[in-house]
Amino acid sequence: MAKKYRLLIRAQMHGAIRDPGYIFELADGELGPHRTVLASNKGAQLADHDHPDRKNDLIDVPQYEEVSE
Repeated sequence: MAKKYRLLIRAQMHGAIRDPGYIFELADGELGPHRTVLASNKGAQLADHDHPDRKNDLIDVPQYEEVSE
């Protein structure tokens, strides 16, 4: 069964630009919008993400939260 989630940022989803608060479903194992950040500086945007020394320092942070029913 698919779970419901709330978008926390503005993102392109399902063929349109969606604003924060958009409710959507993800099937088990499916990922929604994420932002890749440095593990040591959670939330910072990363300009040099292709740098070979940075590969192990990166984490993906979900940009949505589960909606409790």
